[in-house]
Amino acid sequence: MRPSDNFPDYLIRQLSSNSDSRSIIMENDFTKYNTTLSENSIIPLGSCTASSLNNEDFADLIEKLKGFSISDLSSTEVVQNLWSGVRSDFLQAMNLSADLVDLVFVPSGTDSETLISSVILEKDHSEKLNNIVVAPLEVGSGTVLACGGRAFTEIAPDGSNWKIGQSIIPNVTEKTEVFEVPIRDSSGDIPPMKNLEKEILRIIEESERNRFSSCLHLVAGSKTGVHAPTTKFVEELEGSLFDNLHVIVDAAQGRFSRSGIKKSLELGRIVTITASKFFGAPPFCGAVLFPRKKYGGVYWREEYKSLFNEMFFSTFSNEQIEITNGLLFRWLIGVSNMQKYYSTSPKHRLSVLKWFEEDAIEIIKSNHHLNYVEPQYFSPDEKNRLLATNKTIHTFRIEKDGIFLPIEYLREIHNKLVLSKPVGFHLGQPVTLSSKSGESGLRIALGSRLIIDSIRTIEEKNGGIEMAREKLTSIISSACNRIEELANEFGN
Repeated sequence: MRPSDNFPDYLIRQLSSNSDSRSIIMENDFTKYNTTLSENSIIPLGSCTASSLNNEDFADLIEKLKGFSISDLSSTEVVQNLWSGVRSDFLQAMNLSADLVDLVFVPSGTDSETLISSVILEKDHSEKLNNIVVAPLEVGSGTVLACGGRAFTEIAPDGSNWKIGQSIIPNVTEKTEVFEVPIRDSSGDIPPMKNLEKEILRIIEESERNRFSSCLHLVAGSKTGVHAPTTKFVEELEGSLFDNLHVIVDAAQGRFSRSGIKKSLELGRIVTITASKFFGAPPFCGAVLFPRKKYGGVYWREEYKSLFNEMFFSTFSNEQIEITNGLLFRWLIGVSNMQKYYSTSPKHRLSVLKWFEEDAIEIIKSNHHLNYVEPQYFSPDEKNRLLATNKTIHTFRIEKDGIFLPIEYLREIHNKLVLSKPVGFHLGQPVTLSSKSGESGLRIALGSRLIIDSIRTIEEKNGGIEMAREKLTSIISSACNRIEELANEFGN
C-alpha cells in the first residue's frame, strides 16, 4: 500500500478532485473508468480511455513537491509558481512558444468545448454558432452537450451539483446549435469520407449565408483511432475564405506529431489535447491551445467559475483566488510523462510503435473469440496527417457461439480484467460500433508508459531489442488470453 501519512493521503484526495462524477472513488477503490489511485500493478492497455495512477508517477509527484507542506500548497503564490513551471515545461516539451499560443488548462477535453464555444462567440460577436461535432460516438461522451454550454455530468469541477443538460453558460446555450456528423453508418462501417465531408460543407455554407459562425472538429484520432475529416478537405475549407470558420483539432488522445500540432496553430486552428490518455496521467488532465494570431489572449470570466479556476489561464488577477490543486497535481504528472517520453530515442520509439502495430493485430486475430475491427480510412491522407502514422489503438469485437457480445457483457469483461490475478489489465472502455445492431468493441491501446518501459529494456540489457519485443508481445498475449477465458464464462 502507499504510505499512509497525511501528505500522500492529501495528494490522493487532490488527484481525484476538480473533475466530475467519473473520478469519484467508489467503495472498491476504483472509479467509473475502472482506474485507481491506490498502489497497483495493473498493466496499462487502456490509454485510449484512461489509466490508473502509476506507482513511479506517484513517487515522482511526491519528489516534485518535496519541501512543501499542505499549508504551503494553500498559498496563492506557491500555487501560481507551480502553475508557471507546468506551463513552461509543457510549452518546452511541445516545442512551442508562448508568443504563438495562449495555453489554458482544463479538467477534460469535454469541458474545453464550452470554453471554445464561448471564445468563438465573443471573438466574432456572432448572433449564432453552428458547432459541427464529427464522430460524436467516438469522442468524449458529453461533447455534444458541452459544445452547447450544457452540463454533461452531475458534478462540476468545482464540486457543485448539476442536472445533465442544464445550461451552464446561458449565452453559449442560447446562441449555439450543435450538428452531429457520424463517422460510421448504422452497420458500424465507415462509408466514403466524401459523404461526411459533403454534409460538413453544407452546414458551413449555410452558416456563411446567414453570417453565423461555424466551428468544425477535426478529429485527430478518435476512440478507435479514426482520423476525420481529411486534412486536405479542411485545408480546402480554410482556403475558401469562409469569414467565420473556426477549426478545432481534437487531439485529446495525445496521439499526434508535435510538428503537426505546431502547423495547426500556425494555421490558426484551436488544438485540444490531454495528458491523461496516451501520456498516462490520472484522468481529467486537459489543455486547450489558442493561436494568438487569431484569438489573442483568452481570459477567465466569472461565468466560467464552476468549470475553470482562474489559475488555469495564463493571465489572472492578483486578487485572492480559491486554491484547487487537483488539476495542477495531475498536470505535474502529465508534463513529467511528456518530458520522459520525448527524451527517449526517436528510433527506439518508432521500433516499439511498429511492434505494437504488427504484433498486436496478429495476436488479436489469432484468438478464437476476438474479431479484429479493421481501421477503415485510418489514413486517408497519410503524409499530411496530424496523427502519428502508427496504429496505437486496436479495436475488436468478442464473439461467442456465433454472435458478438453486447456492450453490457463487454463492460463486465472490462471490469473483471482489471481485477484479474496475479496481474490486472486495463483496456479501453467498450465503445458502440453500430447504432443499428448494437455491436460494440473493446480496445487495446499503447501509451507512453509501455513505450518507455520497452525502451528501458532495449537500453539496459544485452539483446534488449528482442527481449523488449518479447515482453511487449507477452503482455498483449496474456491480456487477450484472459479475455478469451472471460468470454468462455458467458453462457456456461
